[in-house]
Amino acid sequence: MKHNNYMPFYTIVCLLSAATANAQIIISDSPETTIFPEPAEYCFPQTSLHREFTDEGFNLSINYHLIVPNVDHAKAGDIFVGARFKNSPHDLWLLSGNTWRNSEDKVVSWPSVYIRYDNHLPPIVPISFSYDPEVVEKFGDGEIWIGYGLRAESNPTREAFQESFDEMMRSQRFSLLWEIKSGKTPFPGELHGESSKICLKATQMERIVYRAL
Repeated sequence: MKHNNYMPFYTIVCLLSAATANAQIIISDSPETTIFPEPAEYCFPQTSLHREFTDEGFNLSINYHLIVPNVDHAKAGDIFVGARFKNSPHDLWLLSGNTWRNSEDKVVSWPSVYIRYDNHLPPIVPISFSYDPEVVEKFGDGEIWIGYGLRAESNPTREAFQESFDEMMRSQRFSLLWEIKSGKTPFPGELHGESSKICLKATQMERIVYRAL
């Protein structure tokens, strides 16, 4: 990607960000285990929207839980979060941490991965990002897509990331999650897909305490 293309986009969508922690995190105590006398059910929405107030206004935060089918649980793979904007419909921007890069970037010569799983994909993958709706009013509407790709290599090389990205595109294993729109409503945009909740059942729970250094 050329730098003169990267910086304007970063200015536009730097507010589409994933939560990150800069401090080193360690486990301070042994896990605290609770055994349930019978299976307990814990339910939560698959997708949730939140308003995050800032000095300039507010950000719209989206939390989503990607469900991976059973057939892919034992496979190595990568999760991709992509964005397209109507003012540049042929550009696909991929999220890695809180950094967005063009998928055709020649400086970083492999697709940016939101999160990788070198041993096996889990049944549920939590995904979070946010953006400032005021930015959309100035630079146009857009879309957020989420998907995952499979790869044969467990070693996370640039070739492996390219393999999983290409496999996702060939298999069309991605879907439109959120349509970014301008507007004065509390949540300007449109959620795509079903409104659903996820329920997990368990017979025991481990509470792990973390401490930041």
